[in-house]
Amino acid sequence: GYLGVDRQYDQLVRDADTTTGAVAEPLIIVFSSGNSGNAGPTKEPKNTITVASSRNQRDGVGNPGIGDIETIVAGSSRGPAGDGRLYPHVSAPGGNVISTRDAGAPTSCEVISVGAPAADPTYSTCNGTSMAAPHVTGSVALITEWWRTFNAGANPSPAMAKALLINGAVDLDAADIP
Repeated sequence: GYLGVDRQYDQLVRDADTTTGAVAEPLIIVFSSGNSGNAGPTKEPKNTITVASSRNQRDGVGNPGIGDIETIVAGSSRGPAGDGRLYPHVSAPGGNVISTRDAGAPTSCEVISVGAPAADPTYSTCNGTSMAAPHVTGSVALITEWWRTFNAGANPSPAMAKALLINGAVDLDAADIP
């Protein structure tokens, strides 16, 4: 459920720097929902943007064209939140996402052996909501840029950015079967 740490993040959304007294400095926060499957969300702030992981069209070694992007990955945490709110807010591809890696460091990700980019120990395919959240963060950056263009350079409030993002989302077909 909603914990003290969730409240702290909700406060940061409204004012990220409390030392400036009379000036509120809001912050748009994007979270990965966690990888606990049907066990529920692991993060429940009300004012952040929480992201689930949808499938990707790549397989585990980078080959394109096999996945159904219309489903939530089985391991992606999902709601509802403890108080009944819909959770997470949006999803983005988080399954088999090609990412850079330190070739000398241990990883739980799959080293790319075929596909694009070609076999290279500095790339891997990774899974999880932490791979999905950056997609949404980039979308929020584009929404912010668009908003500034039409609002004399002003930033959207975190609530407005979240509303614009969610308004542009479409429902996915179903959850993946583990």
